[in-house]
Amino acid sequence: MLAILILAAGNSNRLGSAKQLLPYQNTTLLGNTIAVAKSTGLPIVAVVGARENEIISEINKYNTAFVMNENWQTGLSSSLQTGLHYLENEYKPLDAVLVMVCDQPFVSELVLKELMEKYQSTQKSVASFYDEILGIPAIITKEYFNEIYKLTGDKGARQIINSNNFEKVIFAKGAIDIDTTNDYSKLLNLKIT
Repeated sequence: MLAILILAAGNSNRLGSAKQLLPYQNTTLLGNTIAVAKSTGLPIVAVVGARENEIISEINKYNTAFVMNENWQTGLSSSLQTGLHYLENEYKPLDAVLVMVCDQPFVSELVLKELMEKYQSTQKSVASFYDEILGIPAIITKEYFNEIYKLTGDKGARQIINSNNFEKVIFAKGAIDIDTTNDYSKLLNLKIT
């Protein structure tokens, strides 16, 4: 069983408002991520934390499961662990998890399909390749679940991806994420041209 974990618990400190809810493609950044995830037909859970009521309201529009990370302030690791724990309880046996974030506006059905095809053909973990690094979205197999549970602080899946032998799928626009108002302005300008 493969399931999707969407990380949407952050406080967007550098942006000053919930980046999950920034308008994008007739929805929001989070809505776009959920819609792309739903195109796979896989089970999905979104992890919420900061601004939970607003974020949950957006998630509910897509009839998608969510789980609250009570410790979201401790960083990314706790959100990964909360989502993985939920999925392991709900879907047995869970063989792998496809980890996504909600601030990669160019994530697409095609990217997820390529990740899934590489995973199915190799039965290995697979990550997106952009800007000369491996990153999210990534499919992490159960052999690394214990490593996820050992993460602390604001460390996410990248630490696991980079210290192990993951397959790769090229996703050049994966390098574009939204952390600041300047990032968001650039994104809006990209859409116009």
